[in-house]
Amino acid sequence: MDVVHIMIAVAAFVGIFLAFLVISKTMNNIANQLAKLAYLLDKDQEYRRESFEIQRVLAQQAIDEAKRQTTRSDAREARDAQRQAAKK
Repeated sequence: MDVVHIMIAVAAFVGIFLAFLVISKTMNNIANQLAKLAYLLDKDQEYRRESFEIQRVLAQQAIDEAKRQTTRSDAREARDAQRQAAKK
């Protein structure tokens, strides 16, 4: 083998090695980005679940408060009717 063939072989080996480094770095970055994306999607889903739960609790509290107000006004009306009946 002459020197030219050795130089071509070494250059090819270095080129393949550099391509391997670039590809492995790119794949590592892709894996990291996918891990971050999965984490962010999980957090988003968790926050949406919490938001839905908060809305459900607030709606239930509003319904309960409306029932209490209705009960209070009904009791007040009954009391007023009793007072009116007692006056007659």
